[in-house]
Amino acid sequence: MKIKKSKKLRKTPAYIKFYQINIGYVEILKTDDDRIEAHYFKIPNRVHLLSSKSVQYHIENVGEDSHQKKLEEFVKKSDLADEEMRH
Repeated sequence: MKIKKSKKLRKTPAYIKFYQINIGYVEILKTDDDRIEAHYFKIPNRVHLLSSKSVQYHIENVGEDSHQKKLEEFVKKSDLADEEMRH
């Protein structure tokens, strides 16, 4: 017996691809009640212009000490990325 695959199951709709590309999220652990919350955000359009080398650099070089230090380091290093995206 041969099973037919539905075309709908094989192809991801365009609107889902759009959200997968343009929406990011972070998970935050709430220490008061040990619960994880997902926070969604729009990924700025210019971020898609970064080279894969720059993306990898940011992933590997943003410190992991505290959330505040991660944000501070990211903001400092994002100046270079911003310059790359403008060109």
